[in-house]
Amino acid sequence: MHIEINTTMSEFKKYARGRHYSEVAFSGRPLNKRQRTNEKTKFHRKISIGSINTTTTKDPLKLAQCIMQCKTLNHSITFIQETHMCGKNTIEFEKDPELSGWKFIYSGLKCKASAGVGIALSPDAKLVDYDDSILDGRILLVRVILHGIRISAFCAYAPTEKYADSTKENFFSTLSAAISKVKKKYPSYKILVGADMNATIGNDAYGPWSHLGPNNDEFETNDNGNRLLRLSEENNLFILNSLYQLKAIHRHTWYSPTGFSKRLYCILAEFHIKKLCSNCRVYTVKRLFLLKLITVS
Repeated sequence: MHIEINTTMSEFKKYARGRHYSEVAFSGRPLNKRQRTNEKTKFHRKISIGSINTTTTKDPLKLAQCIMQCKTLNHSITFIQETHMCGKNTIEFEKDPELSGWKFIYSGLKCKASAGVGIALSPDAKLVDYDDSILDGRILLVRVILHGIRISAFCAYAPTEKYADSTKENFFSTLSAAISKVKKKYPSYKILVGADMNATIGNDAYGPWSHLGPNNDEFETNDNGNRLLRLSEENNLFILNSLYQLKAIHRHTWYSPTGFSKRLYCILAEFHIKKLCSNCRVYTVKRLFLLKLITVS
């Protein structure tokens, strides 16, 4: 998916008076030395954030190709689900001159090559710390500072509809508790979640949910979809890829062998990040989410 933002300094300053945007609006180089995009007012920086289900990255060559694709697309942060990598580790690509400075942090099951989540960070993303013990192979938290923006980034991979209700309940309750804990402990870090939720949200859900937009599927909302909606409401997270009116080809993230398609993945964010976003779409050729942010340099 693809999100674009265009914000002027005057628009930005009204959000910079509190603690939330002070680190964004007034960080970095002095105002008179910042890059000017036109003669009047605009100072901005483009940041790309992506999310993709790779099916597997056990093969080191495929992992390197995936990270190289992230670099080609100018991703600063990439959420990767279903890595199928066992254990927990941080991989640095210092020996590869083309990927120097890139990091890949992952969390998988101890012995079984199933599920698995990971986050790829470009040299622009300053890693503060990470927590890979929330739920093995399902939830990973990384705190980063990206061009002055403090972000608590969660990568999540939800159980499918076929799993028992207790398994799904454990996943969503654990994720919700982790988000609440991080918001209280690090209030200056804004929440961003890139996830394969295996959730279908239909047009029947639009209306009563304040953090859901009108761009949804024609299918009926499934159990994971209802759980996702409750998660977003409890934690005040906007489902970004539902906010913008797009064609189905720019909304659907999963294609069935039998011919139909729908949206299963999502990107959730707090209001302070959502306010910077102007578009969110899927690139069908690459089959990934791409989220673009423009902030003050």
